[in-house]
Amino acid sequence: VESFCETIRKVNSSGTITGFAGRGGTGFSGDGGPATKAKLDSPQGVVVDGDGNVYIADTNNDRIRKVLAGAPSFAVAPASLNFTARAGAGEVAPQRITLTSTAVGLAWSTQVATESGGNWLSVAPPSGLMPSVVDVKVDVSNLLPGAYQGTVILQAPLALPPEQTVTVRLTVADARVMLARTDQQ
Repeated sequence: VESFCETIRKVNSSGTITGFAGRGGTGFSGDGGPATKAKLDSPQGVVVDGDGNVYIADTNNDRIRKVLAGAPSFAVAPASLNFTARAGAGEVAPQRITLTSTAVGLAWSTQVATESGGNWLSVAPPSGLMPSVVDVKVDVSNLLPGAYQGTVILQAPLALPPEQTVTVRLTVADARVMLARTDQQ
């Protein structure tokens, strides 16, 4: 522990000293990222648990910081979304994807792709820190009646696996058919 350098170093079996946590300079940052990129403020002690996780007493930040022994995992739910709308309806009510991780603060980002129909699929926000919620939106303004498919790709580069996908299915019905069905009910 190098309290005045705001770093934690490790010594391997051959005596080589390398940085383990902290990048030097006082501060508080880095949760959910590599330990070597974190900012610490007067680290005072280190403990290793039975699973190999390392706990650092980050004294002036009033925190115990945990460095995981392995890469964190993340989960998304649900695995697929289904939307139905009538042609020309515009934006449809959004549906949500929930992101959770074994590491609070794990950074994530998204990409969307559609197989046909152009840019009818979008998400908000496009990135953030876990745990989080992503709103998935579809806009049928320029779509003809038919079936469309897209994918929301959720990426957390520091996790294992680093990427997960959610399938999005969209059914656009002819406005006249949906109106007729509504009138019959």
